[in-house]
Amino acid sequence: MSSALDCVEPAGLPLAFARAVSRDLHDRVAHAIVTGLNLLELSEHYRRTGAPELAQDRRERAEQVLRQTLGVTRELSARLRTACEEDEKVWCPDAEAEPPDARCEEVFLIVREALDNAMTHAGAEHVTVHLSTELGQLVASVRDDGGGFPAERAGSPTSLGLQSMRERAMLLGGTFLVASHEGAGTQVLLTVPLR
Repeated sequence: MSSALDCVEPAGLPLAFARAVSRDLHDRVAHAIVTGLNLLELSEHYRRTGAPELAQDRRERAEQVLRQTLGVTRELSARLRTACEEDEKVWCPDAEAEPPDARCEEVFLIVREALDNAMTHAGAEHVTVHLSTELGQLVASVRDDGGGFPAERAGSPTSLGLQSMRERAMLLGGTFLVASHEGAGTQVLLTVPLR
């Protein structure tokens, strides 16, 4: 599994490394834990309402998600140890032979985070995702009709999801823009070169 930790070079280890770890913890581990908890809540709901087969299915799916999360956490831990102890140079997005699957996964994580934000924080009734290619670039737009938020919050250090999306876009050589107004929804626009 590719990880944002793959994008760290030892010369910039302290700040870049901390940001990469933060992105992976937020976008991979925390997201999976929330998914597992939601599945366990559904399992309990189905158990209480007399649907034992559905309850069992959701519990098994929760176990699967949480076991995968444990694997991701162990992988993250191993990468941390390797990068810190061996001070090795690992793959970086500016390298000539960039794995295309890693780029796709990073774009997926950005779009998924934008969707999660719209569903979790915005109170949106409608969310529109538009993907296109234009002039050698992938353009992804996620727009919701939710409550929006003040512009200054987009740059807040406590907005880990927005920071993570912005950093992932930057690591891909792309741009990340957020337009939001209280009561008027939010639009996230990602542009990434198609190298």
